[in-house]
Amino acid sequence: MVKQNGWDNTMKLSATSALVLLWARQDCYQSDLSRKYLNLLDLSEGEPLYDRCKKIWPYYHEVIKNRKFGVFNLISDYFSGSDTQQLIMAGAGFDAMGIETVDHFPSATVFELDRENMQTKSNLVKRVLNTDRHSIVHVETDLTNSEDVRKRLIENGWDPEKPSLMLFEGISYYLSMDSIKQLVETINPEQVVFEYLTADED
Repeated sequence: MVKQNGWDNTMKLSATSALVLLWARQDCYQSDLSRKYLNLLDLSEGEPLYDRCKKIWPYYHEVIKNRKFGVFNLISDYFSGSDTQQLIMAGAGFDAMGIETVDHFPSATVFELDRENMQTKSNLVKRVLNTDRHSIVHVETDLTNSEDVRKRLIENGWDPEKPSLMLFEGISYYLSMDSIKQLVETINPEQVVFEYLTADED
């Protein structure tokens, strides 16, 4: 859930949406574009949850930072060796990874997928990206319906004949393995970055 703050023209995010950005924003997103975008987000709803998590384990922010740095390094490695730069981000939410990517790789096209709020995010992103380099495309779709995802991607300019990198970060906890497998098989990207946690054996 998001709310528009009319008095300062920022977007107030829900507690859970704001939490990861509170963990990651200072260190992980260092480009001017990313910071301009993050300044448009009101993360105050997430601060009580952030404080509670910090009391339980004060080092969890390091897990998020390592995840973000690792993901961006993999994106950079892929784009550095690829002529065609298409990134598909499943469950992008309000994260700034897409903005960080196009700032470092201006010829890249990023397709951000989620089931809601993509038009809202698109409006925010347009405020920080010049219109002639607005290479982030926001697509609302049901990630459990792989055929609809593919159809919506093509409608929004994705070229299935060209190589793509597909990113699953922070989304594997909300999708079944069957849904993820079906989505990857349907989109058929050249490479996949997939982040997940395993249960403690103890």
